[in-house]
Amino acid sequence: MCGMSRLRAIVRLVRPRQWIKNLLVISVPLAAGNATDVDIIRKSAIALVAFLFASIAVYVANDIRDVEFDRRHPQKSLRPLATGEVSFGAAVVIGISCFAFTLATVLLFGNDQLLVVVGSYFLLQLLYQLGLKNFPLVEIFIVSAGFVLRAVAGGVAAEIPLTPWFLSVVGASSLFVVTTKRYSELLVHGLNNVTRPVLMQYSKSYLQLIWTVCLTCSIVFYALWAVGVGEMNGARGVFSLISVIPFSIMLLRFAGFAERGAAETPEAIFLGDRFIQITAVIWICLYWTYSN
Repeated sequence: MCGMSRLRAIVRLVRPRQWIKNLLVISVPLAAGNATDVDIIRKSAIALVAFLFASIAVYVANDIRDVEFDRRHPQKSLRPLATGEVSFGAAVVIGISCFAFTLATVLLFGNDQLLVVVGSYFLLQLLYQLGLKNFPLVEIFIVSAGFVLRAVAGGVAAEIPLTPWFLSVVGASSLFVVTTKRYSELLVHGLNNVTRPVLMQYSKSYLQLIWTVCLTCSIVFYALWAVGVGEMNGARGVFSLISVIPFSIMLLRFAGFAERGAAETPEAIFLGDRFIQITAVIWICLYWTYSN
């Protein structure tokens, strides 16, 4: 394999399309209206870099552990480790390097709280791989916890207090996205999904029930949070209330993909659906207006 082909394979191994999840790290500074503070930007950037490399280490570790299962999956069999484009040894080196870089970043530039959050993330991922991924509901909550920990990391790194409503929104939205992913996997691959045996313990109606409840809670929690923010921002508070509309539209649009079983790769929807992107821009503009 030539150098350029090997480089492309390594890029695919570290899954750059999924890095969008790490933007949750900067959600707390944005919500608090501190996104223009130089010190806050620096601290948030440290947390963002730490979680970026932490997630890469986890992706590589998962591919190493599941390589034999991936080779029997119609889509995952194209992953570079499963096809042999990246060797087992190279993958181990990349994974360990990213893990070490994460710890070095946190220890040298972060604080104790960020170290605890990153350590919790690695611990949860380890427990997930050691067997908890085979327990229904538990595995969904663990994956969702990874999203919540990203948001928490941004808060503790920048030393910004986290409100209960904010964490409730992130938690409910994360559960919604993860459950729609499982629903889509079950709808598309059925109970014979060799890489995710836990699907055999779910039913379509049960997963639909969960993601419907989580969708409702996400919108309600966001509305309650927006009301609280609006009361603290005087005249600008009206923008926080208006932001409930695009936020709800984004989730409902995503639910439409889930209903058709097209939410197996959530990041592909966010990166590929123009309607969601335009709505997200409107939401961010409103969000920025009332928080700054």
